[in-house]
Amino acid sequence: MIRRWRDRFPRRPLAVALTGTDLYRDLPDDPEARDSLMLADRLIVLQADAVNALPPAHRGKARVVYQSARRLAPALKPAARLNCVMVGHLRAEKDPGTGWGAWAHLPPDAPIRLDVIGRALDEKLEQARALSSRRAARALARSTSSRLDPAGDQARRTCSSFPPGWRVAPMSSSRP
Repeated sequence: MIRRWRDRFPRRPLAVALTGTDLYRDLPDDPEARDSLMLADRLIVLQADAVNALPPAHRGKARVVYQSARRLAPALKPAARLNCVMVGHLRAEKDPGTGWGAWAHLPPDAPIRLDVIGRALDEKLEQARALSSRRAARALARSTSSRLDPAGDQARRTCSSFPPGWRVAPMSSSRP
């Protein structure tokens, strides 16, 4: 897609935003992803450490744009239960099983609820999610929405888990 755009508009500036998945999964093994670095006039990354993940020849093109969101009004939270949310589509490289595994170690009567907001992107993860839900039904719920609302859901939770690299709002990719 980036190659097609550059071929169609060779004189226009091209900025490419890179997420953790782009940097750590795609760039090492995908020639098209590496080609996009060469074609870009500017590279956007979401944290300062990401610049070091780029090949040295492309680091000078990189600018860090920190993700931000509007401040949320405090929401009433129940005192008798801990509400948690884990945000992101379930993908193998993000190891969502870590969260599910933690719930297996909690006492069955622990006053804790975990909402997983996102959908499984492959059948194996969907099966693992379903099995975990049956084992810890009081603690694990799942939104099937492909449109994430982490801000609204986070406001109603006591704690949140955004594992490194989980893309809450993808900037550059057509992948969810």
